[in-house]
Amino acid sequence: ELGGPVRFLFQPAEERVPGGALDVIADGGLEGISGILGLHCDPKLDVGLVGLKAGAITSAADMAVVRLSGPGGHTARPELTVDLATLAARVVCELPGRIGSILGDPDAAKVVFGAIHTGDAANVIPSHGELRLSLRTPSLDVWERLPRVAEQALGELVDGAGAEFELHYVHGVPPVVNREDLTEVVREAAAAELGTEAVTAAVQSWGGDDFAWFTREVAGCFVRLGVHDPANSEPRLDLHAGHPARRPGAHERARDRAPARVRRHLQVLRVPLVPEPQAHVVGRVPGAFDRGPVGPVRHARAAFGDANFVRHVAAGVAAPFDEFQVTVVHRVVLTDRTDDLEL
Repeated sequence: ELGGPVRFLFQPAEERVPGGALDVIADGGLEGISGILGLHCDPKLDVGLVGLKAGAITSAADMAVVRLSGPGGHTARPELTVDLATLAARVVCELPGRIGSILGDPDAAKVVFGAIHTGDAANVIPSHGELRLSLRTPSLDVWERLPRVAEQALGELVDGAGAEFELHYVHGVPPVVNREDLTEVVREAAAAELGTEAVTAAVQSWGGDDFAWFTREVAGCFVRLGVHDPANSEPRLDLHAGHPARRPGAHERARDRAPARVRRHLQVLRVPLVPEPQAHVVGRVPGAFDRGPVGPVRHARAAFGDANFVRHVAAGVAAPFDEFQVTVVHRVVLTDRTDDLEL
């Protein structure tokens, strides 16, 4: 029998910083919880493998927006104004190195720009520019310093150019830190279900995840789940790659592994199992909803005994909101009575 309740957390805004996990915590989502498990797909690992690491398994991740402004002008006479496009290019090229110099270690942080917008016409020097970037570090000490260092480095680059800048810095998420004893429990359960060869060592990623806020509150373990088709000889792509590789049968092989994965995680939770779990449907709602007849929706929580949330999604109650998504997983029978949903 269970030693206590098992809670499934459904949260919004996982891809936004500082992340919807803070809303879950603020609304009491972790009250009475002694441990938490999370899974993240890893396309660098083959299907059937799980990656584990005690300690920090992700990095701290922040986001920032740089807004540049100048008088603008004509491209025939750049010497009479501030060439904002050139200045933006300089910031993109030199800011990462400048931050590394101030930190005293070029490898202490990764500063990468994901969006650059300035100007609309080929013969007009723009008066405004906007640059969006992420800043990442595996070090908590560097993470605390990054906002001040970024502003100092940006000021040094723009100073004397005749332009003005604004830095909108969002301190994002700390590293996810896996508790050693809980990680060992997951390791033993995974080896028992999938074999010792299925458990591999994970390395600390430069990516960030707001699951980190959960592991600051309770003991946690974040697991990397292999999703790469081993029959695919093409180069392994990273997360968010624009053209994910897929071979016929890859999804089916991953699907066939799902019951074993479910058994593994419920073994960790000491849940009595039924040998052959059946298909079941649960919901996940991305994004931060701020509209609707019932007011702001920060997150949703559901357990197997309380499927009302999923029913409401299926019935279209979520229509006033921005979007919703339903994800298919596998059902595990926890008691003699189950709550089947058909979507």
